[in-house]
Amino acid sequence: MKDFLLLFCVHIDSENKRDIFLQKVKELKASGIDVCLCVHSPDYLSDFSPYVDYIYYDKDNEMLGENHFISNSEFSTTNYGKHSYYWLDLGYAKIEQYFLFAAHSKAILKLIKNGLAIANSNFYKWTIYMEGDLTRPTDGYKKFIEENINTLKSQNKRSLCYKLPVGFLWGQFFILESSLINDSAIMKLDWGSSSENWIKIFGKSHCESIVENLLFNYGLDSSVEKYIENEIEAVWGIREWEKLNNFHSTNPVIDNISIHLHPTLNSDGSLDLILFVRQGKINRSKIKNIKVAIDGIFQPNMITEYDGEINSWYMSNKLNLKEVKEDSKISLSYEYFSEKRQKYEYYEEYFLYKDTKHLYNNLLRITFR
Repeated sequence: MKDFLLLFCVHIDSENKRDIFLQKVKELKASGIDVCLCVHSPDYLSDFSPYVDYIYYDKDNEMLGENHFISNSEFSTTNYGKHSYYWLDLGYAKIEQYFLFAAHSKAILKLIKNGLAIANSNFYKWTIYMEGDLTRPTDGYKKFIEENINTLKSQNKRSLCYKLPVGFLWGQFFILESSLINDSAIMKLDWGSSSENWIKIFGKSHCESIVENLLFNYGLDSSVEKYIENEIEAVWGIREWEKLNNFHSTNPVIDNISIHLHPTLNSDGSLDLILFVRQGKINRSKIKNIKVAIDGIFQPNMITEYDGEINSWYMSNKLNLKEVKEDSKISLSYEYFSEKRQKYEYYEEYFLYKDTKHLYNNLLRITFR
């Protein structure tokens, strides 16, 4: 039995990706490295099976969107690691949006969790996580992996990770002792339970923040931390860490449009809701049919339709919650279209009195001066 198992996590949705990933796993097999292919898609698995030792396929590729966190705003804190937020200062008001786009965190961490289970049950001392789109090291995978394993052994440490220039964990490659986090929430979570249970435990944290937190708390002072900018040219032969991916997202719509109901706190302690619409500089979408409803009754004073301009924003009238029943539900829906006329739809709903204060404290707010 080998000393370590490599979790090679990939999303194979095209023949081009299949060919690139196949070249990588063939090199790994030729180097004598035991590989567990971790995927959410059943496509092309027969092409990979001759070159890997294990295949873990999970059809549950759940994405946690903004609505999951808004609907569970009571639990949408930053439980693990670091957080980030968007803000816009209009002079007379400041708009804040605390979102850590953790959409894929649950699905990725589930792959890691079950990969670790395979490593532990087959007595591998070390587990290596590597994303499939990571650029090949100049001297090959074998030398890169073995040098990092030897660093752990020589320093008597239990985990190794790379940090980005901003100080966050770089999520494309890390190593940990296979048994290191056996008692952690990741290994004990009921993964078949609701998204609410996930958010209760992990809040709105990035996958990388969760991994970093676990490595630190369970490894204590037993982690080796390297900074990617110190090694990138020597290991990969390039100068910019952003270019370490073989593939990049080409859809500018999802990341650059934001339409939400932001609370604002009044001097008497009461809350109002304001619809705030923002489009980023590279967005090319058309927004249609924005509708706000309370208990299914349309609120025309908020907004009915908005034809978005590039790099624009819109703020609606205030909706005073004093005039709303305590058990009322509010909903927001809209449609938007990309440059290629692809249609997207969005819907969110929550209890006004139960959720609005949590929304204000944890996710969204407008502060008037």
